[in-house]
Amino acid sequence: MPLTARLLSDITRTLRAAPAPDAAHEAIMIWQRLAGKFVPLIGPASVQLIVVRSIEANQAAFPWLGPFAGPGMSTPPYDGLRTAMEQVEREAILAATSAMLMTYLNQLNTLIGARLTEQFVRAIFPIVADLKENRSKSK
Repeated sequence: MPLTARLLSDITRTLRAAPAPDAAHEAIMIWQRLAGKFVPLIGPASVQLIVVRSIEANQAAFPWLGPFAGPGMSTPPYDGLRTAMEQVEREAILAATSAMLMTYLNQLNTLIGARLTEQFVRAIFPIVADLKENRSKSK
C-alpha cells in the first residue's frame, strides 16, 4: 500500500486542526498512538528502528530533527522529538510529521505487509466519515 493522501490526512487530522501552541503535542500524540499499537505487535526495538529510519530519512529536509535519532527522539514518550518540535513553527511540524509518517508506514509495509499495516493504522485512525457516522448513531 503506498501511503494514500486520505490515510495521511486521517492520521494528521488532529495535528492539522490544532492551534500552533499545541502542534508539537498533537504530533507526539500521533507517534505515541502508533507505538501503543505496534510495540505489542512487532516489539519495541522494531518500532524504535522504524522511527529512527523515519527521522534519519527526513533530516535533510528538516535539519532541526538533529544530526542523529537518539533514544529520546525515537522511543516513547518521544520527549526529545517533542523538544525539537517545540522549537519550530506549526507548518514545519506538520510537514516533518507527514514526511516521517510516510517513511514509517512504508517501513511497516515492508515488515508486515500492506494489508495489515492499513488495518492496524485504521484501528488507531479511523476514516473521518466513519467517525461522523459513529457519532450520529450514538445520539
